[in-house]
Amino acid sequence: MESWRTVYDFADRLPNFGVMAIPLLLAAGGFGLYQHHKASTDETLMPVFGITKRRYQMLMGRILMGFAGLIALIVIPSQLLEYTRTRQAYTQRQYQTVEGAVADFDPMPYGGHRHETFTVAGVPFAFSDYDETDYGYNHTASHGGAIRAGLRVRIAYLPTERKNVILKLDTLAARPPDGR
Repeated sequence: MESWRTVYDFADRLPNFGVMAIPLLLAAGGFGLYQHHKASTDETLMPVFGITKRRYQMLMGRILMGFAGLIALIVIPSQLLEYTRTRQAYTQRQYQTVEGAVADFDPMPYGGHRHETFTVAGVPFAFSDYDETDYGYNHTASHGGAIRAGLRVRIAYLPTERKNVILKLDTLAARPPDGR
């Protein structure tokens, strides 16, 4: 006896707070650098820039804060917008489904540098462990993912301009003989 087993479901996903935290951590580091050297008494003159080491470090802290702040202003809203858009499409069932055997399977090498690709009933899919620009399934076979050539799958996906984003992935699994 066979049964469907859910491997990935967007419903269990939260916004990618890790990606959003990176520019905030860099900004905090810049602020720390600025504050640390603001209190410093090192007035050693740097011959290349003609300013003191203390002022140079304070300037570097400000530059890091500004750069990271700018990145945060771009990354955080775009991540939240992508998550909200995907959540809305998922909850309103604005996705498509396909069921069948995985064909044309081309796994991503362990080191990355390209997407894992396959088709199901003629519908193409591509993803990578290193591409977190969307909230779809991205766990490649080389890193322990479930997709294999010939595997029967049921996929709910959101067609986008770039690719078909996998929102739910079910695989056909053999049920134990005792029926559990």
